[in-house]
Amino acid sequence: MSRSGKKLAIASHVPSWTALELVSVDFDAVIVTTPNGMHSAGIEAAAKLGKHVICEKPLGISVPDMERTLELCSKKKITLAIAYQRRTAPDNIAVKQLLEKGSLGEVFAADLSAKFYRDQAYYDSSAYRGGYAIDGGGPFM
Repeated sequence: MSRSGKKLAIASHVPSWTALELVSVDFDAVIVTTPNGMHSAGIEAAAKLGKHVICEKPLGISVPDMERTLELCSKKKITLAIAYQRRTAPDNIAVKQLLEKGSLGEVFAADLSAKFYRDQAYYDSSAYRGGYAIDGGGPFM
């Protein structure tokens, strides 16, 4: 756990651990929010302990990793959910309301493009900000 994560846990009175095997309380699920390249390992560690998993997107950074992860979760009967936090964004809520009201008629298909501009300074600010070694192109699979 990072120093900032540890500080937040202490300030929030939330217990924290650096390894699932060290957890001393009973719990049902794990939320995986590690860098993309570590998602599969985190999911698999939780699944091996019989814990359900919510993971930030993407599931993994390679097809073999994702297939292995899905197979393990299926075999262990683990519920695995992949989070996509934009579902509560105002623009998405507005579209959902239009669809529910029937304002757009019968929708047969949709093609969306989300263009979030980030300048080079964003990527240079941290190794976590992208690159093949960490992200592996997983978001594009």
